[in-house]
Amino acid sequence: MESEGPARGRVEGGDGIEIRRIEPSDSPLFEDGAKFERYLSEDRAGRRTVFVALVDGAPAGFVTLLWTADDAVLRDSGLPEISDLWVREGRRNRGVGTALLDRAERAASLRSDGVGLNVGLHSGYGAAQRIYVRRGYVPDGRGVVVEGEAVPEGSTIRLDDDPIVTLRMTKTLGDVDA
Repeated sequence: MESEGPARGRVEGGDGIEIRRIEPSDSPLFEDGAKFERYLSEDRAGRRTVFVALVDGAPAGFVTLLWTADDAVLRDSGLPEISDLWVREGRRNRGVGTALLDRAERAASLRSDGVGLNVGLHSGYGAAQRIYVRRGYVPDGRGVVVEGEAVPEGSTIRLDDDPIVTLRMTKTLGDVDA
């Protein structure tokens, strides 16, 4: 497996932001203990890389990078998938999400020319929608997705998280400082 860079000790985003790989002590950052255990296990197995942001030494957020995408279209395209970007309340709009995405994109660039993701469509995902567009992610042109399937034209859907309604987006990575 290619290196994703140093696991610790590297300040990524200025303002006291450090990005490192997930550690067992990070469980309080995750509201869902089962999700934490799955992410830690998948990170250790090489299926998923989980980056954790620390601000002044305290966990402030995380992002995961799936090397084999859960999304079938991304998987069939050979693109890794950015999944589950999350930043703590009180740490948002301070560069934490940007630093996490910078690190995930650098890691992805070691194995792929692009990366993809799915972002929710309701207003609860507004901040994520904006950051992805500002970073150069574009819709893949296949429309709205529910549970991995494109929604046919003329369909009526409910914007919700159960099931989550998303838009698939991709980005060409080009020259990313690895």
